[in-house]
Amino acid sequence: RPLDWTLDLLLRRLGERGRELGRVLGFLSVLRVPIPAADLDTFHADALSPDLRGLLERAILFGDPDGLRLHPVLVDYVRRKLSPDSLHDVHLVAASYHRMRFDRARAAVTIEPAVRHELEVLYHRTEAGDVALLDDHALWFSEQYVGLGRALSHAGRRHEAVRAYDRAVEHDDANAYAHHYLAWNLDVDAVDPPRVEKHYLRATEIEPSHAWY
Repeated sequence: RPLDWTLDLLLRRLGERGRELGRVLGFLSVLRVPIPAADLDTFHADALSPDLRGLLERAILFGDPDGLRLHPVLVDYVRRKLSPDSLHDVHLVAASYHRMRFDRARAAVTIEPAVRHELEVLYHRTEAGDVALLDDHALWFSEQYVGLGRALSHAGRRHEAVRAYDRAVEHDDANAYAHHYLAWNLDVDAVDPPRVEKHYLRATEIEPSHAWY
């Protein structure tokens, strides 16, 4: 295929600099969503010389500066070059990157990107075979969605707050706070009384001595 043959020739002719570029491409090959040019440094693009950085952004990747990605043909080529150990490591870096993007989305109170980046973290952890970290992150995400739900609720965006609290209890059904405020946000708008009752009761079941619940 001319596209991957061209990249192979380029990397070989660049020598050591080609290995640096190849390292960056290894990270980018596992990403499933476009990323802003500003985030390329997360994947060590800051180690590239200015001319190689320009080549990466303007010729090897495609899309606009707010959403660059590696062509699927090049993804296949680069992935074939990665050893199992390298593939494990790049998935862990990708997971850390998406966790950072999740934090950004949570701070901006935007639930759609938060959900997307959450799923990407779980995908990359799974691909890395890190079951223990998957368990840890399920609990961590429950608390993060509680925080997102609280911010949305305070902003009067109750429908979105319910979605956030839904995600929290999916990750951790023993989160009484999430159950209570999922019900409360539905209750304020008088929506779905059986569901309201279900989650209020679940909160009191988990923490029967809590005065609010």
